[in-house]
Amino acid sequence: MSKEEQKFHQLSDNSEATALTEEDSTETKVVSSCIIKGVCDDNLLYGKCENIDCDQLHLTEPIQLIDGHFHDRLLDDNWSCTIELLENIEQFIGITNVHKSSMWDTTYSIIPESLKSKMSKEENESHQLSDNSETTALTQENSIETKVTSSCIIKGVCDDSLLFGKCENIDCNQLHLTEPIQLIDGHFHDRLLNYNWSCTIELLENIEQFIGITNVHKSSMWDTTYSIIPESLKSKIRLYEAYGIHPRYLGNNPHNELLRLRDLVQTRPMVAIGECGLDLLNNEQLPLQIEIFISQIRLANEFHLPLIIHCRQLDQQLFDILKTTAIDSSMKIQWHCCQSKGTSIYREFLHYFPSSLLSIGGMCCHSGEKHLQRLVKELYETENERRFVFETDSPYLKSSSLLIHTQNNCPILGTLAVSAYVTKDILGNDQWTNNLKINTNILQQFFNLR
Repeated sequence: MSKEEQKFHQLSDNSEATALTEEDSTETKVVSSCIIKGVCDDNLLYGKCENIDCDQLHLTEPIQLIDGHFHDRLLDDNWSCTIELLENIEQFIGITNVHKSSMWDTTYSIIPESLKSKMSKEENESHQLSDNSETTALTQENSIETKVTSSCIIKGVCDDSLLFGKCENIDCNQLHLTEPIQLIDGHFHDRLLNYNWSCTIELLENIEQFIGITNVHKSSMWDTTYSIIPESLKSKIRLYEAYGIHPRYLGNNPHNELLRLRDLVQTRPMVAIGECGLDLLNNEQLPLQIEIFISQIRLANEFHLPLIIHCRQLDQQLFDILKTTAIDSSMKIQWHCCQSKGTSIYREFLHYFPSSLLSIGGMCCHSGEKHLQRLVKELYETENERRFVFETDSPYLKSSSLLIHTQNNCPILGTLAVSAYVTKDILGNDQWTNNLKINTNILQQFFNLR
């Protein structure tokens, strides 16, 4: 096993890697299951698990794996490279169905020479896999040699660069992290995640530290303990909290909760008020929403804190309230969970509040969000200073660019997935590392992180 791979096994000592669950305060061993729900990552990747208390599923011996029905012609060229990551899968056998007559004369999947012993396919017309004498293959479209690269974790991102910090394929056309960085998620909810979400950082070579702006948006959670970070990861995970009253979760006595929120501002080291705002899904309480929102704006004004806003289908009304209630236009406001329907208001918002930001998450990665995507590109190309940042809203709004299963939209992988999509598919460049570094600098200054 290489030195790079050994890092996956450097989990904290059992005495340090225990955590108290809120439900029963019993000791629970921290195990990693970030690739397939309920399956041990170490066992899946390396064929063994050294945690004797691991309660995840394991492959106990090398096996042949068969998919009884799939469509290889509809997959990306590099799908077969996944097998290289899995220690105990000796061979993959697939029954590939050619179910459209227009595909009957097309060439089936390109399997790299190095993987042919591990891949066996039987077609419904009993074609045998044709031999290729070289490791490159001619594409049907233009007969140009194409190197097979692996991008199985995040769409458009090189797996080797992500996991090991380097890529030895000089022809790799995926995004790379070119240096170690700090990674910041501008908005997520740590209390709603599984306790072991932070262990993901151990898998990623070039993520030196993860910083998260975690929103405690329900008063019922204000007194709960935030994420339990294993002792061995505390230098790599930093969380900063924002407290607010979400417009959909006003509770039975929101005026009393406002008094509690004022006390929390003065007794806890929070970095912002929010998320708060207006939400049409709770339309029957709209007058109360407006009252509670205005009170939180004033609270942020009084204590000179940034404001994190949430808005659903009431953008103009919310913007008008901000203009009349904010102490002045210099107020820092993060407009969370931006989407295409609000783009016209977002432009006015950024112009009126020049210290404010738009927060771009998984919503932006959907094909239907063309207006938002155009706005992001416009801001990137025309603004002297970056006016948007990356968020996940984890556990909600998983990016379609995240290809592997993760429980609850892991904020670490989610931030990488959103930023990769914005970089490659919206901005049309390969400056992923630089875009992430700019994101970190903006959020550190905006929230005054130390």
